[in-house]
Amino acid sequence: MLRVVGLQIGLISFAVLFQELLLIRWLGQHVRALAYFPNLILIASFLGLGIGSIAEGRRWIGELWGPGFLAVVGAGVLLGRFVITQESASEHLWLLYYDLPPTAPVIRGLRIPLLAMFLLTAVSFVPLGRALAERLQVFREAGQPLNGYLWDIGGSALGALAFALVSFLGTRPLVWFLVLAVAVVVGHRRQSRAIVAVGAVVCVVLSGLYDRADVYSP
Repeated sequence: MLRVVGLQIGLISFAVLFQELLLIRWLGQHVRALAYFPNLILIASFLGLGIGSIAEGRRWIGELWGPGFLAVVGAGVLLGRFVITQESASEHLWLLYYDLPPTAPVIRGLRIPLLAMFLLTAVSFVPLGRALAERLQVFREAGQPLNGYLWDIGGSALGALAFALVSFLGTRPLVWFLVLAVAVVVGHRRQSRAIVAVGAVVCVVLSGLYDRADVYSP
């Protein structure tokens, strides 16, 4: 029983680190202004995990990863169609939009799009935080909290290493999203895997359809 829960902790922790790094790299490509503020994604992920971990008694929150992650991916794709500029002589963010048509809509100012992406990113991590906290509680109740944290740390380390590997191999976002989808779906309960899988599949498809880059640097 504890070994199964431990494997779930490892997979969810793997997904947390992999998702953090994926969003930092992928969102920075689509929402160009975010490339200047990568720590916003990191802070948002910690916020979402923290909120999820203290949402005691709300197990259903852990099953909403699909809609939450789809929201942040959909917003990234949508904002990727906009030119976002900063009204300042020292900022030339619009110079990065040579691949968009001259008729692309313009958002003047960074605050609203960056705040929107920050909040949506945080929301996408709340279900993972809830699912992780629930399983760590099983180890606490069994009197083995340190073993639960060992699974947590091990999964996190593997998630970071896995993203480093797929980046080194020059893979495309389709591969990144597919790896994340498998980890999240397998790490969830069987009763909720269908709901999680639907959101995961849609995100994988979107990552492939809206991939405009020629090459990804390792």
